[in-house]
Amino acid sequence: MKQNAEGEWVSPAGCKEIYWTVDLPDIVNNDYLASTQQSIHLPKPGWSLLSEPSSLLRVKGDKSASFIKSADPSIRLIGAKKLTGDTWKIPSESSAPEFFVINTSNVNRVQLNGLDVNYISDNTDLVERLQLNDMHAKVLGALSDILKLKSKLENRRESVLVVWIGIDKRLRGINGAAGHRSFVANYIIDDDPNESINRYRAMMVIAHEQFHQLVDMTRTRNNSLPNWVSESLAQYYALHVLAKIAGSPETQRIKSEFIKPDADYKLGLLELDRKNQAGDRSLYHLFYEQGATFWQAIDETLRESKEFPDGLDSVINDLLSMDFPKNGSLPPDFIGKIRHADEKRLDDILNKYIGT
Repeated sequence: MKQNAEGEWVSPAGCKEIYWTVDLPDIVNNDYLASTQQSIHLPKPGWSLLSEPSSLLRVKGDKSASFIKSADPSIRLIGAKKLTGDTWKIPSESSAPEFFVINTSNVNRVQLNGLDVNYISDNTDLVERLQLNDMHAKVLGALSDILKLKSKLENRRESVLVVWIGIDKRLRGINGAAGHRSFVANYIIDDDPNESINRYRAMMVIAHEQFHQLVDMTRTRNNSLPNWVSESLAQYYALHVLAKIAGSPETQRIKSEFIKPDADYKLGLLELDRKNQAGDRSLYHLFYEQGATFWQAIDETLRESKEFPDGLDSVINDLLSMDFPKNGSLPPDFIGKIRHADEKRLDDILNKYIGT
């Protein structure tokens, strides 16, 4: 096929079938970063991760969902959303990508807050000892309550795929990648004195990605969130629910790494968003820091008022039900609503963190 652009190919006229090969490199040194979204093979558990972002094609302009299935019944395929029989949904062109697991028989299936959740891990015993699935269940429960998930889904059935892959501590990072209804998350495999904080870091990553998915499930009729809003809210609520379900010195330490009210931020979040859209991702991390600090300031201000005793939780569903202006700013109706708490203080917060 002729390559039209980066990641885009044109099939010849009349072409009915396209074949391609997906490389599945072996991961043997616990050095897989989930954020790379690479398709891989894990020899020890014996299964493979098939990453749609880097390995599958979507039909451009096709707004309906495609599907994937195994042509060989002996090769088992597991995804996030089953359609019929042994076929799994590939989201439409405008939706987030998806991840699939090939040839595993070890799937932990549970129902949580109206969702069907499938857990797959590279080391079942270690993941169980670290209580990662249990902690995810608590995170999912807290986020579902805040976002009123059950009432929003009504009778609609949703499912989620959670894939855990261990990473060596020498890589100094815990990564995650969220798909449409699936996500892959790293956890630190080393048994050392920092194990508890590493577990909480893994949970922060998965809470961040889970927030994205739950919002996507409920904002079905609205335009997409501006990138700075999506990332900053996901990070704030990841820290928020982590403190709620596991309040400890470790969670406070993690929170202080992102919530920095005394920091002197040079650019507003709107300007950072414009730079990101223009291709400059060097300041992307500020969506997580400056953005989360902004929402923390909003939360504290609202909690001090009689009208919003639950702080940001009181109005988050109002915000997520609104369409956002094309310039990426917050909806005027939302700003008008929260200004009742403390107009001057809130205007100062908006000017300090968002800008124009």
